[in-house]
Amino acid sequence: IITRRIPEARFALVGDGPTRSSLEKQAADLGLARNVIFTGFRGDVADILAASEVFTLPSLWEGLPIALLEAMSAGSPVVVTRVGGNPEVVRDDSLGLLVPPGDVPALAGAILRILENPEMGKRIGAHAQRSVKQRYGMKAWLYRLEVLYGAEFARTRKGRRKAGQSKPSC
Repeated sequence: IITRRIPEARFALVGDGPTRSSLEKQAADLGLARNVIFTGFRGDVADILAASEVFTLPSLWEGLPIALLEAMSAGSPVVVTRVGGNPEVVRDDSLGLLVPPGDVPALAGAILRILENPEMGKRIGAHAQRSVKQRYGMKAWLYRLEVLYGAEFARTRKGRRKAGQSKPSC
């Protein structure tokens, strides 16, 4: 669908696994061998993400995918399926595009929206990058830990006062 509108489009499948050879054959059978690059395992995924015009994760089910957070953190605009934790991370169109799982035309349409509107893609990528840093960055986690430990300290201290203890007992 995408290469009919953008014949020069290239797709990088990063990673490796038992289905690689069947996917390579499928790409060849569909006449897409020159459009699909199977990178195998890469140690420079952050660089690949930062250089990508769009990142997609067309999962049928998910938890909270670290790959999605990494792509957003790299400033790559994302197109993901509305499964698992994806809608929690990509809350609205300013952070990425959500599509129904298994809906290939919707997936291709969302990818095309970004590819054909590079300014929109840059805007989404920049907003997503800020959002991930604010919600999942180190400062956010440290703040949550501080609140958690503060609440536990207050609860424990209150419990000791009720029991008449001034110091923790070992």
